[in-house]
Amino acid sequence: MNQIHQYPTCTHELFGALVEIVRMSVVDQFPTTRIDVDDVEHLLEALHVMRPNLPELHLFDGFVHVVRGNWREATAIFRALVDQSVGLPGSKAMLIYCLSSSGDADWRIVANQLLDDDGVTPQARMLVHAVMARNDVEQAGEYALASGEFVEPESLRQLRAESVSGEAGNGASGSAATEPPMFDGQYLRL
Repeated sequence: MNQIHQYPTCTHELFGALVEIVRMSVVDQFPTTRIDVDDVEHLLEALHVMRPNLPELHLFDGFVHVVRGNWREATAIFRALVDQSVGLPGSKAMLIYCLSSSGDADWRIVANQLLDDDGVTPQARMLVHAVMARNDVEQAGEYALASGEFVEPESLRQLRAESVSGEAGNGASGSAATEPPMFDGQYLRL
C-alpha cells in the first residue's frame, strides 16, 4: 500500500503550459474561476509535486483559497509570500485584499506601506485603490442609510480616473488591466 510513486518529469514547456492553464482558470475572471475550482486545485497539486521547490506556485494556492472564501488560509499564504519576498508587490496587494475582505482593520496599514513603496506596480496600486474604494463605498452606504444621502467617496472618483487613464495607456485591451498584479511573467521562473 505504501508504494513510492515515480512521477514522470515533464519538460519546462509542458510545465509552463500547465501553469498557464491554472493561471487562466483562476485569474481570468477573478474572483470566480473558468472551470471547477476542485479541478484547478488538483492540477495545482500536481504542479507542486512536479516542482516542489517553486514558491511562486503558492500564489495560486492563495487565489484558490480566495475563490473558496477561505480568508484565513489565503491571508496566511500571502503573508508568508510577502515575508519571503515572493511575487512582490502583487502578493502584498493580495494580502491587503484578503485582510480587507476578512474584516481585519490592519489592511489599511499594509496598504499605506505598499503605496509608499517606490517599487509598487501600477496594477498593484490599482488593486489597493480598488480595495480602499470598496471599503469607502460600504461606509458611504451605511451613512446613506442613516442620513438618506449618498456621498460618493473621493477614493472612488480617484479609482475611476486611474482606471480611465490606465485603459488609455494600455489601449483598453491590455491583459494587465484584467489580471491581478503579480502575473506579468517574471515570477514563474521555470
